[in-house]
Amino acid sequence: MTITSNRFRAPWGLSLKIVTTLVMIWGIGLTVVLVTTFPRGGFPFALWLAIVLSPAIVSAGAAPFMVLGYELDGTWLRVRRPFWSDSFALDDLQRAWSAPDSLAKSWRLAGNGGLFVISGLFTSKRLGRYRAFATDPKRAVVLEFEGRKVVITPDSPEAFLRAMGELRPHVPQTVNA
Repeated sequence: MTITSNRFRAPWGLSLKIVTTLVMIWGIGLTVVLVTTFPRGGFPFALWLAIVLSPAIVSAGAAPFMVLGYELDGTWLRVRRPFWSDSFALDDLQRAWSAPDSLAKSWRLAGNGGLFVISGLFTSKRLGRYRAFATDPKRAVVLEFEGRKVVITPDSPEAFLRAMGELRPHVPQTVNA
């Protein structure tokens, strides 16, 4: 059986839910503080701006970058986002493995560490530099391309690796490496 296309969801893990909830509560709390402490009759436009912008900046700055899922076809991995997809050619994929602890003890070099998504450029002793497009660290799959690594978190790492094996049988895959 040959697989021509596979879609995998990107469910949120507990850490992502907690960070996103706390930041949103902070944004709403900031709005409440601004509304209750702003001088009455002073600068209505500035008050309106503060009320609208505090939660909007927090959510609009990060929400467009959240990962909705992953799609595998014969030649590409696509990381689906709300308004676009990041695509990775599978031609130079050398290895793929499930590694639930791969995001642990990583340092974020650039990107977002937990508001709607864990994405950006990271480094760790175990993986070196890598790009993450993650929503649940416990579901991490590491894709090693020539000269770079990408970490994704599909809803079923095992099914993702099986699909990858059917699409790219020459690429070694390991579950829980």
